[in-house]
Amino acid sequence: MSKFETAKNKAPSMAERERNIRAKNMAAASKLSISKTIEEAREACVEGIKKGESGSRVYAFKLEEAFGRDWFTWSAANARTDNEKALFAAIEIERKACQARSMERGLSNKDKAWSEARAISRQRFYGDNPRESNAKPLDAVQLEVLTKLYKKAMKEERPTDMECDLNVKIGELLVGFFRVDLSKLG
Repeated sequence: MSKFETAKNKAPSMAERERNIRAKNMAAASKLSISKTIEEAREACVEGIKKGESGSRVYAFKLEEAFGRDWFTWSAANARTDNEKALFAAIEIERKACQARSMERGLSNKDKAWSEARAISRQRFYGDNPRESNAKPLDAVQLEVLTKLYKKAMKEERPTDMECDLNVKIGELLVGFFRVDLSKLG
């Protein structure tokens, strides 16, 4: 007999058991979400919160189906195109419907059902790693950076010709794209 034949199987770790349970729960929620409408899933989620159960997984699957895999990432700050704004508006309508249903059912926290569905989707796609979030729109960041750069260049006591030319171009960008009054910048 070799040492491999007599060795006992090692029991799964607690983390491995939790991963297995989470995977089974997600698979069951995915299967159940096929037969439900988003309204039924919302109702089950809100009702499950009140009873101490969780229908949030099914609701999260239905939200992903309705609004796309990254539905939980949209905000007023990052919805910039007309299509993105329309998607965000539809998500907001669903969020408000979930809040209204929570208030009707007498939940003390009207956002709990929505927050749990968001957390489930976020954890499903990003895992335990927090997602980096930039709340400012890109054009606001560009304006801020160009303004700082312009001000710093204006304070330079001995700029080179290239630095002067570059600062003129930055000033033209600020005036042309952002309608900034350069006389107020210094």
